[in-house]
Amino acid sequence: MLSDRTNVNVLTDDDALYDIFIDNHKAAALMANLSTQHLEKPNDKNVLKKGSDLLQKIDQSLEKMGIVTDIEGRPVYLLRTFVEYFVARLFCDNTMVSPILLRDHLFVSGFGVVRSMVDRIFANRCPLHQAVLN
Repeated sequence: MLSDRTNVNVLTDDDALYDIFIDNHKAAALMANLSTQHLEKPNDKNVLKKGSDLLQKIDQSLEKMGIVTDIEGRPVYLLRTFVEYFVARLFCDNTMVSPILLRDHLFVSGFGVVRSMVDRIFANRCPLHQAVLN
């Protein structure tokens, strides 16, 4: 059943649902990407709660988007790129996640793709920054 995109209420609902979807997957991607000991460090416990709630919905077959294929104590995403994008989005949208978390993970070799995505997201509307990255 398709929604009527010309109806203002449907557009508002779709935007709200999209934001919830993105926020939940940012939290779950952080859980997928970090070790268990590092998951306890974020200042924002809300992030972990959102991720846990999403995993519970997936386990109960209430969330059927297909991006998360399995749950083995932590989410397993269809593509690693999804995880890297959602983590980069989380770091860019909420710079107060944890400065220690950013310092410990953004500049290590395993997070090179995430760091590159963070750079690109921040450089989105700055031609000079884009030129430096290229």
